[in-house]
Amino acid sequence: MPLSGRMDTPLISVALVVRNGENTIALAVRSVLAQTYENWELLIADDGSRDRTVARIQGFKDGRIRLLPHPESRGLAFRLNELIDMSLGKYLARMDADDFAFGDRFARQVRFLEEHAEVDLLGCGTINFEGDGRIAGKSRVVARHEEICARPWRGFPLYHPTWMGKTEWFRKNRYAVHLRRAQDFDLLLRAYRTSRFSCLEEPLLGYRVERLTMGRQSRSRRNVCLALLHHGLLQHDVRCVWGVGEQALKFLLDSFAIVTGLRYRLLRHRALAITESERAAFNAAWATLHQS
Repeated sequence: MPLSGRMDTPLISVALVVRNGENTIALAVRSVLAQTYENWELLIADDGSRDRTVARIQGFKDGRIRLLPHPESRGLAFRLNELIDMSLGKYLARMDADDFAFGDRFARQVRFLEEHAEVDLLGCGTINFEGDGRIAGKSRVVARHEEICARPWRGFPLYHPTWMGKTEWFRKNRYAVHLRRAQDFDLLLRAYRTSRFSCLEEPLLGYRVERLTMGRQSRSRRNVCLALLHHGLLQHDVRCVWGVGEQALKFLLDSFAIVTGLRYRLLRHRALAITESERAAFNAAWATLHQS
């Protein structure tokens, strides 16, 4: 199957959920429009925004974009399940409203998935940045399923906004709608024993660094712990108990960083240094998308 050109049925369905993202959504959408691979549909669920998010999206005139505005918020997991159900593509790709994809992300991931039919879900590396485009480093990723799933109780180095996988896999492995954060970790924890994951180590996505807050970190760690406890009891896996302890220690570290004002230093510490070629690729994509 050719990896360029437009067709009647999209090969990729891009699932993007946004809420009050008027300041960042245009960059995310422009990065999808700028993909070298063009056979996609972009499904955008607005989750009850109270700002000008919907108007910003409506400013894009491209028939491949489908906007679903909702007056009330139901959360990321609920909206993603909706988009998965209505997607037409063989593959489903994730995007977040405050990130941007490099121009060859879709082409690279589709090519890999077409050549490796055994892989259900594929990620890629990210370059982490702050709001003004200042680079904070890159994510730690590994390529093979065995490496990705080596210590599931500690997490999976397979970052949610980089996912592209078989749509049938997403329909079989639903997001847990009762979780407001850590939905991706919960899904991977439930699915990794019966699935095949992989990751392109090259950074193909700009990942916006979140501002650490006590509330956000508390909810995230709590949901991770709940997923670990549920999985540990279901699978009789005592390693998940160790995972709960590690999550508690990580929360204490996060809390210290927030209270002392070291939140961004902590985020930078968790990232890896980038090469000059990676810096150049990020800066070129950033500049091009801000000229659009």
